[in-house]
Amino acid sequence: MTFLAIFLGIIAGGMFGLLVYHVTIAPIDNEPALGWLFLFEFLIMGGLAYFVSNFRNLNLIFTYQGIVIRFGRIQRFISWTDVESYRIVTERHLTGSGGWNIRLGKHGWYSSYAVIGKPRVRLQLNTGRIKEIVFSTTNPGEIARVMKKQTGKDESRETSGVSNQ
Repeated sequence: MTFLAIFLGIIAGGMFGLLVYHVTIAPIDNEPALGWLFLFEFLIMGGLAYFVSNFRNLNLIFTYQGIVIRFGRIQRFISWTDVESYRIVTERHLTGSGGWNIRLGKHGWYSSYAVIGKPRVRLQLNTGRIKEIVFSTTNPGEIARVMKKQTGKDESRETSGVSNQ
């Protein structure tokens, strides 16, 4: 992801350089509208580079009160009392994707904080509009141990309503 962010940043820098040259030195090919194209490309590539570099790290912080999930600038706190059940998901699906999203599933709204290719933990919540949260982890066994200790509940074996994770 770092290389992708750097690559997009280089493209954005090149577009910015073309924009500066086009505006200050001379219009390229005597076409004044190209300046808008360079500006548009600079904004898109710069924005993509920012978002890719922003979502490189997923941090999980376990406290006595609950779990803090930080994914880029997005942060979510889940209290231990809000966790109805949890499940470790290690099988991989072709449709499983990474990133952050909020979707409407079969059993209500769910939110995902996922990294491609990593095992995931699926939490069923008993309060709030979002009833299910999925997040990635590199150590699912340790997460299950902490979840059992903090919630007093065993891992759920039932299947969840979200089929694409």
